[in-house]
Amino acid sequence: MAEKKAECVQVVVRCRPLFGKEINEGRQRVVDMDGKTGQVTLRNPKADANGEVKSFTFDKIFDWNCTQREMYDGAAAGIVDAAIEGYNGTIFCYGQTGTGKTHSMEGKDEPPEMRGIIPNAFNHVFDSIYGQTGSEGKDYLVRASFLEIYNEDIRDLLARDQTGKCELKETPDSGVYVKDLTAFVVKGVSELNNVLNVGKKNRTVGSTLMNADSSRSHSIFTITIETSEVMEGEPEEDAKIRVGKLNLVDLAGSERQGKTGATGDRLKEATKINMSGGQGRAAGDGGIVPNTFETVFADIDATGNKNFLVRASFLEIYNEDVRDLLSKDQTKKCDLKETPDTGVYVKDLTSFVVKGVAEIRQVLEVGKKNRTVGSTLMNADSSRSHSIFTITIETSERREGDAPDDDPHIRVGKLNLVDLAGSERQGKT
Repeated sequence: MAEKKAECVQVVVRCRPLFGKEINEGRQRVVDMDGKTGQVTLRNPKADANGEVKSFTFDKIFDWNCTQREMYDGAAAGIVDAAIEGYNGTIFCYGQTGTGKTHSMEGKDEPPEMRGIIPNAFNHVFDSIYGQTGSEGKDYLVRASFLEIYNEDIRDLLARDQTGKCELKETPDSGVYVKDLTAFVVKGVSELNNVLNVGKKNRTVGSTLMNADSSRSHSIFTITIETSEVMEGEPEEDAKIRVGKLNLVDLAGSERQGKTGATGDRLKEATKINMSGGQGRAAGDGGIVPNTFETVFADIDATGNKNFLVRASFLEIYNEDVRDLLSKDQTKKCDLKETPDTGVYVKDLTSFVVKGVAEIRQVLEVGKKNRTVGSTLMNADSSRSHSIFTITIETSERREGDAPDDDPHIRVGKLNLVDLAGSERQGKT
């Protein structure tokens, strides 16, 4: 990741070695990896030597001989650097139970070479901060929070009351956030480690056939790095503030339920894990956006015991300016704002409540008329901007056992449908 900072998203694959039970049972490796090309090849163990193989290419790959440090430097260091510079970044591991997600993210405290991405990121953050203390006019504030998503409930792993559940909230300006999430100010690596260890003790784990100590929840450890910088010749009250947020995510196993031997609570957990991980839908002939409209309202109509509020907004990013495509004044540029709790948001972005497919299509068409297009050699009607059509779905639900005067349970989901401008070389256009 460090060498390719221009890339916003990268997919990295790590393959662990055979061990323990697998070796005792005489299992054979069916994966070959070429680090130079980023290609992973899978062989069918039941086929003959000339049997068909399947090959997949990724941004980076790490084979069974790689070290924890090599994994960190190649896949995570660049994202941590960006967070220190004031950008938001996320690193997460995805895969079935026993593939080494928690080992890659956390590893072991000792010896140091066994430390995973999270402890290496701790050292990286404070090494960078302390390395810049000679720069006059810069001050840093680092905060840490830790939550888990378990059976679709959010728990604050640093809260004193571990029986409580957190609420997802949303404001039109600042977006979705977790209400009253505990955050500790930390001044060094040891304090960050203390926060991590407190949260790990509260995390939900359980035994399955695939892992005796399996993570049964998704966990998100967030480091917020706030930088205050006074530019030369300016008064302190005019300090420039930058806030970067680094999300370090350890996902629960995403394997098929039958492979875990799960029953009872374990089976319920597996079902919720796969639900919270998300399930993709194929786009029909009408394109992803219109098919999404149909899907959203079809699912809402099929749900009886919940109330829904659906809102739609539409913006474009053109020449690094943000424009509200639904605003009456199309000459106006929008401001990006940020708060420590809710992150980055677009100030005063227009949002319409929609009650069906016809209304949301109208919102889309209004915005499309205002979008920046132009002719190039490659396309007579080329999109010259990035556009983001956002559907916000707020669900209000009363659950079995709730008292009549209890507040309903509120969940807010946000779906961003992005159409990027062409990324071709300029000479070709």
